[in-house]
Amino acid sequence: MKIIKAIIFNADGVVIDSPKIFSVQYQEKYKISYNKMLVFFDTVFQDCLVDRADLKEAIKPYLKDWQWDKSIDELLKFWFKAEDKPNFKIIDFIKKLREKGIKCYLMTNQEKYRTEYIKKEMNFNKYFDQVFFRPILATKSRM
Repeated sequence: MKIIKAIIFNADGVVIDSPKIFSVQYQEKYKISYNKMLVFFDTVFQDCLVDRADLKEAIKPYLKDWQWDKSIDELLKFWFKAEDKPNFKIIDFIKKLREKGIKCYLMTNQEKYRTEYIKKEMNFNKYFDQVFFRPILATKSRM
């Protein structure tokens, strides 16, 4: 008989169940083209994911094309709130697993600011035994 001691969950698409990702929500709200955002997400953002660039600095040159006239912190707040959709069915399942002594971990490939948001603002530090942020070489973005 095999005993499960730990389970690793992925963030986006599993524990976070946002019906529309940030870039789609942004494009709809601000009426900008897909291509204006794609340039950032398929290039510079990839360096942010692997901790070779800081998102707050890397995104600055794109704000004019995105028609964003507020602060970078306000943009990140809008971004992270846009995808702040915990899947409470999965979270309830995780709570039950943890009650049975099964360790539950969250693994996510995010840049550092969204990782902190997920841990602290979405309270994932409380739902999981540990949240792992592992910058890995990204291919194409999940734009």
